[in-house]
Amino acid sequence: MQSINLFSVKSLFVELLFDGTIVASGTGFVVDAPLGPLLITARHNVTGKHHQTNKLLSSTGGVPNQIAILQANVSKDATEISWVRSIAQLLDQDGNPLWYEHPVLGDKVDLVAIPLPTVDGIRPYKYSLDGKGEVQFNVDPATPVNVVGFPRGLGASGEMRPGLPPIAVWISGFVATEINFDFDGMPMFLINCRTTNGLSGAPVIAYRHPGYPIQIGKNVETRTSACFRFLGIYTGRDTKDGDIGYVWKTSVIRELAASVSAS
Repeated sequence: MQSINLFSVKSLFVELLFDGTIVASGTGFVVDAPLGPLLITARHNVTGKHHQTNKLLSSTGGVPNQIAILQANVSKDATEISWVRSIAQLLDQDGNPLWYEHPVLGDKVDLVAIPLPTVDGIRPYKYSLDGKGEVQFNVDPATPVNVVGFPRGLGASGEMRPGLPPIAVWISGFVATEINFDFDGMPMFLINCRTTNGLSGAPVIAYRHPGYPIQIGKNVETRTSACFRFLGIYTGRDTKDGDIGYVWKTSVIRELAASVSAS
């Protein structure tokens, strides 16, 4: 197998289930916390309801009570890869959520954390929340960004189904607002990107190939190896057919993960 970009397998294909029946699909990714790894995904994925209107998203009216997660295990040289499907419960026996919301903003933020099921032999590939491995180059309006996930349930090998590897699709767009300012008074920024269903919960990164000019402060430089910045989580668009997408900042994910660790 040829080498795989690890960001293509850091994004996890997730299916939302009601008693084992698939009602929707989306994307998630893993971050580390002192109490163990957490799956981060969009809140509306697990509630089955629109984040702002609270209307049911599935035409069947189904509200998920389970989430299926395809986790990747990649060899150290990134040439061998395998996958395991695990299922986590979303609700307890009394119907109470088993996911975690932001400790202050709660359901106003369209993301949740779910303790990642432990699977023997699987070493999850995680996004660091302390900037480890990143290069802090400038990310300004009109600079490129990537939403890495599973649009309409598609992976690099085609429509996701048993036996096909869940390698994510890279969707490219541009930063649309100043990321150092909060959009609409909330800790998020906008991107101009042709996204679609299934990408909700996908990580958003600024990825630069070797030789691509980057600006750090006032200095412009090129690097001989690829570099990136982890910017946040994509959760949807301003309108059904629009190209303006919402990205909740990494600071929100960091605060959520810290609250889970303290609980």
